[in-house]
Amino acid sequence: MRSCIYCGKELEKDEKCSCPQAQAHRRAREAAQGQPNESGKEQTGYQYTNQQSNTYHTGYTKRENAIKHAWEKHRAKKRARAKNGNTGVWDDIWQSFVNTIKAPVNAVTNPRYISRASIVLLAMIQGAVIWLCMYFLRTGIVRSPFGLMMSIITINPGKASSLLWMLMTIVSGALGGVVFFVIYSGVFYLINRYIFKRRSGFWNFSQRMILTSVPFTLICIIGCVFGLISSTTLAIMIVCGATAMIALTYEALRSEWISQSSTSVMYSMMVGFFIIVSIICYLIRLS
Repeated sequence: MRSCIYCGKELEKDEKCSCPQAQAHRRAREAAQGQPNESGKEQTGYQYTNQQSNTYHTGYTKRENAIKHAWEKHRAKKRARAKNGNTGVWDDIWQSFVNTIKAPVNAVTNPRYISRASIVLLAMIQGAVIWLCMYFLRTGIVRSPFGLMMSIITINPGKASSLLWMLMTIVSGALGGVVFFVIYSGVFYLINRYIFKRRSGFWNFSQRMILTSVPFTLICIIGCVFGLISSTTLAIMIVCGATAMIALTYEALRSEWISQSSTSVMYSMMVGFFIIVSIICYLIRLS
């Protein structure tokens, strides 16, 4: 006769032992094979706690705060955009500005992704700063932060007129920055498209060109903020900034037209600047 290996009970033919150890062993084997157990119910992986309960838990029962959930979702999207090189507009502008100041040549030869909105807004900021610096250079008015604050506090008709002209200069500079960016990038893009027969898009091409004037903009910011700089020193700094812009333009075009010789790049850049300056002078004459 057979006997149970757990309790030693002698069993008849086809008889199953009812001891707890044998029953547990049968349930585990039937659950692994997906067979019905002794009660006629198939083991599906969900354990019923009693006969009256017919529900089960999925493992997530905590109700999360809606504000916290929205904040975590926003942070996750921001991290995903940053990972894909697509950050917010202001972060995009700030990172582009900082990277260009740290390594200007590397920034224009190997630019990071900049969205269209960031490019346009960066052009407006650069135009406003450069126009304001030119206004200070032309008028010779006070440029220190303390002096500007005192001009606002102690307003008189003459100072009010100066402040109004300053605000108008900033607004016109922002619009002029966009116009200059379109002319500046557009001329070199047309050379890129119709002379060198390259199929790159305008906005991809402009990602290099918008960064070439960042050091120039930084010099103008320094000139606007620090009032101890004389007008002569400010004029020299502006010339240095314009020179840096031309040098970065050459580096940007050389990396874009890498298949062309350095001589072709230099002469193409000279032709481009001739067209740009001609257009700007014609617009100034019309105004």
